Amino acid sequence: MTAASLHIRILGCIITAASLLTACSHKEIMCPGNDPHPAEVRFMWDNAPGASVNGMTTYFYPLSQSSRLWRFDIAGSEGGPIELPLGHYRLIAINNDLPGITFSSTDNADNLCAEARRAGSGNLLSPTGMLYCARVPEVELTLCGVSYRLPDMSVKDCPYGLIRCYPDSVTTLYDLNIHHLTGTGNMRSIQARINGVARSIKLASGRLSDSIGSVSCPITPYASSATRFTGSTTAMGIPDSNASPYLTFNVTRTDGSVITKSVGIAALIASQRHRHHIIISIDSLNIPEGSVPPPSDDDDVGIDVGVDGWNVIEIDIGT
Repeated sequence: MTAASLHIRILGCIITAASLLTACSHKEIMCPGNDPHPAEVRFMWDNAPGASVNGMTTYFYPLSQSSRLWRFDIAGSEGGPIELPLGHYRLIAINNDLPGITFSSTDNADNLCAEARRAGSGNLLSPTGMLYCARVPEVELTLCGVSYRLPDMSVKDCPYGLIRCYPDSVTTLYDLNIHHLTGTGNMRSIQARINGVARSIKLASGRLSDSIGSVSCPITPYASSATRFTGSTTAMGIPDSNASPYLTFNVTRTDGSVITKSVGIAALIASQRHRHHIIISIDSLNIPEGSVPPPSDDDDVGIDVGVDGWNVIEIDIGT
């Protein structure tokens, strides 16, 4: 073999190797070590228009047991750059700006849990704020970019390393409207609680816990109306295992007594179109004057507002 022909064969091998690299077949490329490679996560808010978050946390769970979990905290709501070793991952992203929520089992995607903080003793929970979560079941990072599978099982390829995530609501906004509140001259203050909300949720599956609690819902007059009152709060949803969620009104009257009344809201919630925005409308509510009978064993949280059903309680509303 002449020197010229040898040079031609070596040049051909170099060109062939270069073409294999640029062709970028996922099966032909192996990870050259564990060095991180750049990519970018972008959050698309199509499923939660109007959402406002200060920052997002992304968890990249390796699908190979030989790799480790990667976490990135990204400021703002648009997204940002990350660096990962080449490989396959499962991605869960959540907003990280909610003091009313704690997270546990962050090292395991299936067990990653968001839990409402307790507000003192008993089953009272702190309002959670609006938690949003995005799930990408499979992300593959290669020298060619990324390929990822969306929850609808469609596959997206991006040679620029861009991963689009679509966060959606996880917690629920509860709006309370009292259209006609009478007897306000007998009232010093009024507060409501929504009873039967879940304490926690598994973020990967969206499964609510069967353990339930209650969340307070402050009530204030609406604009210049003397009889219309409104309130809002945030909490986890109501699990399917709880068939009897209810709303409790606590009223401190001008004579210092505290009275309470409970109203079943299961039918109202079942009729809602948006499961993460629940509107509870009460047509009328009257604050009675004079003596109120103590509670009896026959009291039912399913009674209609507008009929008698107030009971005296001996604890202060602040507790």
